[in-house]
Amino acid sequence: MQFAKFEIIGNVGKIESLDKVTFIDIATNTAYRDDNGEWVEKTIWNRVSVFGKQRERAEKLNTGDQIYAEGEIERTSYTKDNDRVFVTNLKVFRFGVLSRK
Repeated sequence: MQFAKFEIIGNVGKIESLDKVTFIDIATNTAYRDDNGEWVEKTIWNRVSVFGKQRERAEKLNTGDQIYAEGEIERTSYTKDNDRVFVTNLKVFRFGVLSRK
């Protein structure tokens, strides 16, 4: 079996629970030097989906908690107004709390 895998370490933002899935927004930070040699800090928000027994644990997370998450990158598409729209889903199969806020 082959699949594309992701690993993220970041801080929990918004948590949204729906019928069979919980979505967690995870902030990751990066810093780099621009063309002028100045440091630029950037925050990237990643939305992951959690299913099954992991959902119960995910719903106990708090904003600001630092977590490690890994899972499968799933690509899907659909048609909207005769245009093909591509979506990348990050499906968590394992996560752990590294520090509590």
